[in-house]
Amino acid sequence: FIDSSDFDAHEIRVAIHDGFTLDDPKRPRNYSPQQYMRSEEEMCELFADIPEALANTVEIAKRCNVTVRLGEYFLPQFPT
Repeated sequence: FIDSSDFDAHEIRVAIHDGFTLDDPKRPRNYSPQQYMRSEEEMCELFADIPEALANTVEIAKRCNVTVRLGEYFLPQFPT
């Protein structure tokens, strides 16, 4: 999820997908509010003690090449 405030909505979506209710004690809790998309500043602070991890992330990002077309939907084609 993009923002930490989206955690509750994410938990609801996952529970629906997995067939559980939120108050089910057997519902798996595989996510935490800390698993949102952190900003560059947050990541630098989080990994300040491992600067090579930050440098490696930059090198991996340089190797990625993707074009995202915003405002379009790409849905699977199903036979009708």
